[in-house]
Amino acid sequence: MISPQTLQWREPLWLLLALYPLGMLLLTQLMRRWRHGHYAERQLLPWAVSQHHRQRRQSYLRHVAAIATWCCFAIAMAGPRLAEKIYHADTANDAEVMIVLDLSQSMAAKDVLPNRLQRARLELLDFLQRAVQTRIGLTVFAARPHLLSPLTYDTSVIHHYLATLKPSLLPTAGSNINAALRFAARQFAKIKTSSRAILLISDGDSADAVDHEAQQNTARQLNQLGIHVYSLGVGTLAGQAIVAQLDSRHSPIQTSISTLQRASLQQIASLTNGAY
Repeated sequence: MISPQTLQWREPLWLLLALYPLGMLLLTQLMRRWRHGHYAERQLLPWAVSQHHRQRRQSYLRHVAAIATWCCFAIAMAGPRLAEKIYHADTANDAEVMIVLDLSQSMAAKDVLPNRLQRARLELLDFLQRAVQTRIGLTVFAARPHLLSPLTYDTSVIHHYLATLKPSLLPTAGSNINAALRFAARQFAKIKTSSRAILLISDGDSADAVDHEAQQNTARQLNQLGIHVYSLGVGTLAGQAIVAQLDSRHSPIQTSISTLQRASLQQIASLTNGAY
């Protein structure tokens, strides 16, 4: 059903063209009265114009058709469009979610099928379908975080980037969850106007003891800012061997077992009053 809210105009000023035939009709009527006043005396005027009633009816139909055609032309030039989705003008209560997706080499492991990154992509596509009135952004990280999409209502942007992601996309190897969380927190507005959350999707395979301590401090700071972290662990506790190339000149390789670091991801979510 078409309503004033769903109907939009590309160039609404073109609608003023619809007034042109109305103005010309009004001018014609004024000119006709003036000419009739000079043609005959007032008492004889009805007799003088009575012979032209049939012609006036035909002329009236032509005028109506011309006015309707002109109005249709004005509407077409104004570019009517139907909005696929209407967002409320008041966005103060809309949620903001920054997706933080791990693109480190360990996300290529196939302990979950088809692999960790592909499984994360499937979960995100399902999340995007369910997110309503939510501004969503996308940050990816390995050793360093990178912003692919700022917070937006246009989820088609997120869909576009998700189709192109792969573990070897970023120039820096490694995985730094702590830096990614700090970077994601800076993407929110300084003035809190809505509920804010970070959706962390990772296998958690990155940290030594120093990194764990830094992650805890970052999580506490996020909690003070009112930013909750919801972590989604991708992988298995058994893990899988991954192969890392160390030197492109001689191509030596190193094999290690990458496992899901569930405890680390649970701790981050718990410290921010989020959920794993």
